Order: sequence, then structure tokens, then C-alpha cells
Amino acid sequence: MKRDAEGTVTHAAQWAVIPVVSLLWGMNWPTQGLVLREVSPWTLRAATLGAAGVILVIVNLLRGESLRVRRGDWMGVIVFTLLYMVIQNLLISFAQVVAPSGRMAIVTYTMPIWTTLLAASLLHEPLTRSRIVSLAFGAAGLGALAWPAFHTGTYLGWLLALGSAWCWAASVIIIKRFPIAVAPLALVAWQLVIGGVVMSIGMLVFDGSPLGRTLSTAALLALLYNIASQAVSQVLWFSALGRLPAALASLGVLLVPTIAVLGSMLILQERPTLLDGMGLVLITCASASVQLPSINQWRRQRRAALQQV
Repeated sequence: MKRDAEGTVTHAAQWAVIPVVSLLWGMNWPTQGLVLREVSPWTLRAATLGAAGVILVIVNLLRGESLRVRRGDWMGVIVFTLLYMVIQNLLISFAQVVAPSGRMAIVTYTMPIWTTLLAASLLHEPLTRSRIVSLAFGAAGLGALAWPAFHTGTYLGWLLALGSAWCWAASVIIIKRFPIAVAPLALVAWQLVIGGVVMSIGMLVFDGSPLGRTLSTAALLALLYNIASQAVSQVLWFSALGRLPAALASLGVLLVPTIAVLGSMLILQERPTLLDGMGLVLITCASASVQLPSINQWRRQRRAALQQV
């Protein structure tokens, strides 16, 4: 009985990580929007990715985990990083400069829809009924978000955020098609370090040296939050993935766009439209409908395993 109680407590603690990660990721959007009022996307990403990368390298070393990458895996790490960490983050940041952060978060989280389409065409995964339903929800949600974007002149942000979602989806397909034999947390550390280096080069080319620049107290606090969030959320996320089914963990972070919208209302004084709300609901349904079959399959397997015991 004691073992069951301990197991229940441990299981609950593992699940508690997911809403914490959702909160950290969701609040990244409005705090980034705050910083982007005073610095360029290049400077923002150079600071957050670079600093978070150094922190994760230190975390890996303190935990005694190897950061070694096999010679044959470096090309995959670099390509994956450029697509997922560099291009995607730049597109998100430039989107936030020209359009509301909350709306951009919703558009970016259409990623599961594009992953489904790419997996069907490139990995020959079947378009099941749930995936078709997801695509229908997603298309309707994007349509709802496109209307206010094109009628308020923020369509460029909408397109940039959509491009970010495509890059995110493509990176998922690449990592599925060409797996990299690197520990997940070490892989993220290298991604952040490499991304930070690339962003720093871009910052020096387009913005010049950051020395001598001053930020408001609010922007500085938001920048520090983003650095800490990048590092802490990655540690928590991969810790959760090591203990929970990926589909269940991913379903938990569907709260991120909602938190981003609420945070943007509070911090950036954004006022989402009714169509923004409809888009949020539809795209959340789209992501959930993709992942629910995997969760049901996991539950059946778990029930069968318990019956065998």
C-alpha cells in the first residue's frame, strides 16, 4: 500500500511539471513582445539562446551527462538547429514586431497540422480519420485568424508565424527521418549554443555591438525571464518526457497559446477579437484531435500490462 501511495505521489508530481512548462512557454510570448519594443529580434535571440545554452551546458556537466556528439551526427544537429532554433525563432520574433503576440502564438501552434501533412507525404504515414478532423479544425482556425490579420494590415506577421509553424513541423519530420543519437538534454544544449552563436553573428552584422545599450527595467526583467525560462523549461520538459508518454505530455502543453493570449492581454494590453478566440479554440481542437488517438492507444497498452501483472 505504501508503494502505491508513493507511486501515486510520484505520478502526480510528474504531471505537475506539464502545467509549469506550459506556463513558462506561454509567458515567453508577451515578455518577448515587451523586449522587442526596445531591441531587434537578432539581439533578443542572441541574448536568450546564448545565455540559456551556457546554462544548459553547465547543468549537463553538473549532472555528469555527456555532451559528446558523434562525428556523423554533427551535420544533422546543425541542420536541425538552423531550421528549428534559428529560422523558426527569427520568424516568430519578426512576426511579433508587426502583429499581436497572442495571435502569433496561436498561428505558430498550428505546427501539429503541418506535421501531419508532411508525415503523410514524406513518411507515408496514413491520414486517419482523426488526422483529417484535425486538418479541418486547423484550416477553419487559420481562416478565423487570417480575417482580422488581413483586415488590420498585420498579415505579414500572420505569414511569418505560419512560416515558423512550417519550420517547426519540418524539423520534427527531419528528426523522425534522420534520428540523432544524442541525449535529449545535451541536444537542446548544443542547439541553444549554436543558435546563440548564429544569432550573435546576425546581431553584430545588422545591429552592431550591444555594449552601451540601455533597457528599461521592464524590458530587462522580461529578458532575464526569457533566459531563465528557456533553460528551466527545457530541463523540466525533457524530465517529463522521460517519465510520461510523449502524446500525453504534448497534450498538456496545448495550454500554451491560451496562456500566451492571456499574458499578452495583461502585459502588452492586447485586445483579441472574437475571431481570435474562435481561432484559438479551433486550433486547440486540431492539435488535441491529432494526439488523442495516441493517448487512447497508450491507455490500452497500460491496461493490458496491468492485467498481465
